[in-house]
Amino acid sequence: MKKLVLLLLLSMICVLGGCVDRDVTSTLTTAQTTVPTTIPIEYLESQEELLALFAAYQANFGTFAYSSPEAQATLPDSSDQVFSGEGINIDRDVLPDQPDPENLRMTPNYKKIFAAGITLSQAYNVVSSCSAYVENTFCTLVAGELEHHIRVHYLGETLTIDWYTFEQDANSELPFQSVTAYRIVFDRIDGKLRVELVRDDRRITEDEHLHHRWYDRFEADGGCLNIALDMMRDEEKYYHSYDVAAGEYYWFQSTRFFGTEMSYTDLASGVTIVGNYGLDDAMTSLSLSFGYRQTVFSFTEWFTSEPHQARLGWNLYRVSGWDQAVLYTSESDRILAEGVWVLEDAWIKIDLDPADPIAMAYLMLPVADIDEAVVDLSAYGLGFDAISSETLMWNVMDGPTALLNAKNRHGLSFDDATDQATLLALFPFDVDEAFIESLWR
Repeated sequence: MKKLVLLLLLSMICVLGGCVDRDVTSTLTTAQTTVPTTIPIEYLESQEELLALFAAYQANFGTFAYSSPEAQATLPDSSDQVFSGEGINIDRDVLPDQPDPENLRMTPNYKKIFAAGITLSQAYNVVSSCSAYVENTFCTLVAGELEHHIRVHYLGETLTIDWYTFEQDANSELPFQSVTAYRIVFDRIDGKLRVELVRDDRRITEDEHLHHRWYDRFEADGGCLNIALDMMRDEEKYYHSYDVAAGEYYWFQSTRFFGTEMSYTDLASGVTIVGNYGLDDAMTSLSLSFGYRQTVFSFTEWFTSEPHQARLGWNLYRVSGWDQAVLYTSESDRILAEGVWVLEDAWIKIDLDPADPIAMAYLMLPVADIDEAVVDLSAYGLGFDAISSETLMWNVMDGPTALLNAKNRHGLSFDDATDQATLLALFPFDVDEAFIESLWR
């Protein structure tokens, strides 16, 4: 049973970290050992082999392939060039190429994936430390002021791990007790692994009682659902959904101080819409980004000033008419055309990292001043044809409606209590309240 538990934990790391298929042979190297990334269960003859395999996966966990090796470029040697107040000149044709967007692998909400990997790593360590393990019975480990209680139940193709930690400090100036509870469920849907985690975090001090809950679901096709709730304040919540089949990426976040922010991405068109709303639910800003994997053009409009101001951003790799860049350390970079500074009013950021090169130019101006000559940069002696002013303005007009439609599809509103109940209903299972109560001192 323990080997099965540990192997399934490793399988989860594979799903999240993008491991190779099981019929592919390759190796990952750690500081201490080199082990195959694929070892069939019948060859896991010792716990040491399993731990070594896990260490190799952990070494590679969190490394996401944002671009293919073929898309990488090498800069010419610039070791003798020093950034100064005068900047350094770089010819455009020696800038590292941006990778083809089709070669980019984007991982929405990768921080959640990484956090889940850490949780699974810790669960692995606790399970592996249980020398006498009985299925569906709690194993208890004590390390100083921290207690671990963990049990595993396996039925069919579903593995459930219940893990509770209790910690207290009664002797400090700020005494506290805390319980963190996890339920981790591994399952197979149509033969593909799906992992779900519910986390319940409670902390009691003399002055306050904190209570937060999280739900994370990760699918083999890369889809995920993530929810975070403050159980003491229903206005504090976070919801994120990446639905591969539906071709959309949506998130919604609200706080009691700053109102609501939500974002919707249509993966087919590559357009991302972000809306910010005040505490009165009125929209305060609207942002658009064209190019999901790689930004081609961006737009932000603020509704809190008159006249409305906007910031436009262009991917300079898609702009014609300039041939040289001047780079600075602490101020805007510049671009030149035949030695003449162009886009003088723009804030320009150029990053020469060959793995992820960036060259963006941003302009602030009143919304009323935006026309085709601004969008296509002909007003500045340059050329840009990836997005037209007509396309931009259509998306600006449609953006607020598209956001509200996405919100409605996900069953959300601007009512805190209703949204809290809606999101709690999405939790497919719960932690054991009776067991949590038994841990308090």
